[in-house]
Amino acid sequence: MSFSPYKLLLCVLLLVVAGSHKAFSETITPASAQKETKEVWASLVYKKTNGRAGPGTEFHKLWIYHRKYLPVKILRKSREWSKIEDMDGTVLWMHNSVLNKRKTALVISAQPAYLYGIGRKREKIIARLAPNIIVRIDTCEKSWCQIRIKDQTGWINTTDLWGATGS
Repeated sequence: MSFSPYKLLLCVLLLVVAGSHKAFSETITPASAQKETKEVWASLVYKKTNGRAGPGTEFHKLWIYHRKYLPVKILRKSREWSKIEDMDGTVLWMHNSVLNKRKTALVISAQPAYLYGIGRKREKIIARLAPNIIVRIDTCEKSWCQIRIKDQTGWINTTDLWGATGS
């Protein structure tokens, strides 16, 4: 049985590819073993903010946001631009100068969400917050966040919020 040079070369290439595949698969860390990264949040600085298709002014505007302090999730950050995700899942780019670290959240419950008074028991309802209201977050503990809105301070369940509710 004789091998032509082409068949021999093909066999060698197949062995190399099979060997490199094994080496490559051993260097990949499964998702379950990877460290979870803490979510990074920001809020919009201005009442009018552009969201672009890419990291630069040469990319066209996909959205223009008209809400100051609207929370956004930072997916990736470079020196000048951040790739963000809004509450609808839209992913786009914003210049870092239009983002700040102020911790805010958006009330997302379909019905008015209850704001409970300060204290350990959180029994007294002090306000009802309409959907789509932006609130400032002071601190969060387990499933509750202490928030401020205008002159009211109280506690709200994190299930009623979208934003920087992590500790």
